[in-house]
Amino acid sequence: MDMLWWGIIILLFILAYLGLIVPALPDAPLMIAGFVIYQFLIDSGQLGFGFWITVLILAILLILVDYVSSSIAVKKFGGNALSVAAAILGVIIIPVVMGPVGVIAGPFLLVFALELVLKKSVTVALRIAYGTLIGFLGGIFAKFIVLTGILIWFFVLVFWA
Repeated sequence: MDMLWWGIIILLFILAYLGLIVPALPDAPLMIAGFVIYQFLIDSGQLGFGFWITVLILAILLILVDYVSSSIAVKKFGGNALSVAAAILGVIIIPVVMGPVGVIAGPFLLVFALELVLKKSVTVALRIAYGTLIGFLGGIFAKFIVLTGILIWFFVLVFWA
């Protein structure tokens, strides 16, 4: 039975990493779900209180990173709340049309189009779209580092503690 649970745990970890670029998949909650399955269905003694508190705090921070990183970058490059909303919609809508490339191109293209509609010059619209892309990629990178650190900590506790 442990093999089945481990299969589900590994699948949840893979989905968590896919969640970095697929907005419909919640990255941190999926990883935590894998930890919960391990804790309650395989071994309730390996993961301590400190692990759970740290992971939950980091999960909350990761959720905030999604919104804050794009927002800060957009505002720094001259955008506004509509630009942030366009970037989020771009991540959701454009990949349907363009496939995986749309995950990166989507926020850029939608913010660029929005800024042109708002009567900004092409140069300004490009700068704001670029800022959105930088914020989005920076957020993905930060979340990747944190998720990887948590995952390594989990495996160290499970296999080497």
